[in-house]
Amino acid sequence: MPIENKYLQQALLSNNLFENVSNDELKLLEDSQFSKFIFESGQLIIEEGSPSREIFLIVSGLVKVVQNSSEGESIELIRRGANDFIGEMGVIENSTRSTSIISVKKVETIIIDKDNFFLITGLIPQVMINVSKTIARRLRESDHRNNDELLQYQNLLELNRDLIIQKKELEKVNNELVLKNEELYTLATVDTLTEIYNRKYIMDLFKKELDKSYRYSYDLSLILIDIDYFKKLNDKYGHQAGDLILKDFGKLIEGSIRKTDALGRYGGEEFILVLPHTNKDDAEAIANKVRKAISDYKFTLDNEVINVTASFGVSDNSQINISLDKMISRADKALYKAKMKGRNQVVVYNEFI
Repeated sequence: MPIENKYLQQALLSNNLFENVSNDELKLLEDSQFSKFIFESGQLIIEEGSPSREIFLIVSGLVKVVQNSSEGESIELIRRGANDFIGEMGVIENSTRSTSIISVKKVETIIIDKDNFFLITGLIPQVMINVSKTIARRLRESDHRNNDELLQYQNLLELNRDLIIQKKELEKVNNELVLKNEELYTLATVDTLTEIYNRKYIMDLFKKELDKSYRYSYDLSLILIDIDYFKKLNDKYGHQAGDLILKDFGKLIEGSIRKTDALGRYGGEEFILVLPHTNKDDAEAIANKVRKAISDYKFTLDNEVINVTASFGVSDNSQINISLDKMISRADKALYKAKMKGRNQVVVYNEFI
């Protein structure tokens, strides 16, 4: 989870290592990637020749950077204060410490270990840019510049360029994964022909809505829709023409229902409508609206305009604890009754059907 410690947030944003890093980028990091430590005056923070395992962000206080000469003398090279950072070169080069660092005054630090440092630079490339800028500035300011230091800086710039390239490659892969996941989701939920919900998904959604309707005590209705004489249309015009009718049919229904309603292909030429917060009277009105939209629509097959109608069966959850199968069975019986009455009809289930 994102950084929650306000002290840590302020300490990071004030430090040169996180210069020009936005609050949104900082949200990519976690409290556990950092630790706080206080060094008393005169305490050894980094020892020359020791393994390079951490980077230190100076929150307050003052440190001195010292190096042993060939004669064994300890030479002070420079001092660092609040909002600066130390120990980055050994970590980046994976080498032992080239200098020692000692606190001059009581020093408050934020410590980032090597693994977390490289994780952070991968998430926020600006951090490595800041390291490069800081080292360049230090080289310009230092009276102890030498060819080795310049070479280290050049190597660091190359490493930074590599990190930026890798970041772009990761972003590309991530975008591809997002697109692939969207494709997989579509395959799992959408009927490829009609581009509405497939049977499995609409039934899962129906079950969830039915459970919620009992939990929160609201009306739920179900409509089964069947295209009239679809087999005759298929036999006369062919299966490709039948597929075109199914596509147009799905679009017609979608254009006639509310955003809260869910439409799916139940199978063949049958469709199913799930209507949350809708009693059977309102569901009947919606069914008649859809029925009229279909009967008024002019389907074109082989340059011939034809009329297509559909029959509708409606059921609801007014019976206490009615099951999913029972609601479907009742809608199916009502649909059958609509067919028997001459088709192009809407029938609401009642106990006399």
